[in-house]
Amino acid sequence: MKMFLIYSYLISRIITQIRIRYYSLIAYLLFISKGVRVGKNLRVTGPIDFYIHWKAKLQIGDNCWINSGFLENPVGGFRKTGLYVGPDGVLIIGNDVGISNSTIVCVNSILIEDHVFIGGDSNIYDTDFHSQNKVLRGTLNDKGDTSAIIFMRNCFIGGHCLILKGVVIGEGAIVGAQSVVTKSIGANQLWAGNPARFVKGIPIE
Repeated sequence: MKMFLIYSYLISRIITQIRIRYYSLIAYLLFISKGVRVGKNLRVTGPIDFYIHWKAKLQIGDNCWINSGFLENPVGGFRKTGLYVGPDGVLIIGNDVGISNSTIVCVNSILIEDHVFIGGDSNIYDTDFHSQNKVLRGTLNDKGDTSAIIFMRNCFIGGHCLILKGVVIGEGAIVGAQSVVTKSIGANQLWAGNPARFVKGIPIE
């Protein structure tokens, strides 16, 4: 029985590595075909959904890890990671960034600096999608307000969060799970809630 468990574990690890290599290669080729600049060692654990307009800019740094689906990160269930970059959108993803089962919609500008982790089932939107003007809403001129988002180095976004337009998440900051971020967060601060509010400072070691 012990040997059976060992062999089962080894086979499982081999299958996992094959799956990751397969989806990483597919994602890399699809990104390259869209003119995306992709760094070294991109790791993708499942199929991802993305739309990149031909005028948009998407750049992915080195050693980035994108979880998509249940197997590598159960947070978010079987949800796939999705990236949408509109015609005027600029989405820059730095080095050593981790994204799990989340959706990013960029029609203006989103900058994710190095060593940022975005937890499972999170949503990041730099747009309101629809106008606040009821006359324009639903018409061809219904574009909604947009404003850039910045995630500074080493910040961490907990699972099931919603990050809205125009905010800066400071260096080393943490956003608690299921938070809705509508205001900028300072460096080395913990925020949580709906809407997210300051909880405490994070000690710098």
